[in-house]
Amino acid sequence: MPDLASAGCGFTGGRVGATPHGPALLLLNDVSDRARLAVLSRPMDVNMASHGDGEVRAERDDGA
Repeated sequence: MPDLASAGCGFTGGRVGATPHGPALLLLNDVSDRARLAVLSRPMDVNMASHGDGEVRAERDDGA
């Protein structure tokens, strides 16, 4: 689990769930008094392409 405390996000909780693509993990973080960050993560089973410029890296789905 990523530690986002240095970015001002306190871990609130999480859940394990199921999607049509397989198992998933939902992480909840409090960003401020009025905002919450939710991150859904699941295994990828598609072709991926990687792009970067030295500072920013991105992954994208190249599949159908």
